[in-house]
Amino acid sequence: CRSRALAPRTPAAAVPCADRAACKAACDRSDAKACSQLGTLALHADPVDLAGAAAAFGKSCDRGYTPGCASLALQVQDGRGVAWDTARAIQLYQRACDGGAGIGCFNLALMYQDGEGVARDARKSGALLAHALALFTVQCNTEPLWCTNIGFLYETGMIGGTPDYAKAAAADHKGCARGDSD
Repeated sequence: CRSRALAPRTPAAAVPCADRAACKAACDRSDAKACSQLGTLALHADPVDLAGAAAAFGKSCDRGYTPGCASLALQVQDGRGVAWDTARAIQLYQRACDGGAGIGCFNLALMYQDGEGVARDARKSGALLAHALALFTVQCNTEPLWCTNIGFLYETGMIGGTPDYAKAAAADHKGCARGDSD
């Protein structure tokens, strides 16, 4: 079955290339963001190239782009295009989180919340969600798509224990006002 994890997204301003050929060329020149974008394009290709996406996200992660680590972790967690390995997914999410990718913190929090590959730990999950919120808040100030994630955390009650629709709406409004279409 699939995890509840959110898929990382690359903000439009951070996209270093527009098509697979350009991204592959840039990735071959060691551009970590281009490798991540190549992975994203592989996931949206027709047909979908799960193994190619995992390879590209792996290069991105190895080159220090932590959102690429989070993208690879999601594939590893679900066994999509790579071997299913929760221990490796945890390591990759932790690397992403430690490197400032809020989505890595969020997805790792869900693993602790659900006891997926680790013992259930509400305290650790809560601390990771709080860290994700802090990172999303910083990211929201520069890329509006992260505001949607803040809204989700408040709307679902993942922050604070009960839904806070006013804070969720404020975060969503901030993202929309800055150009996020979600």
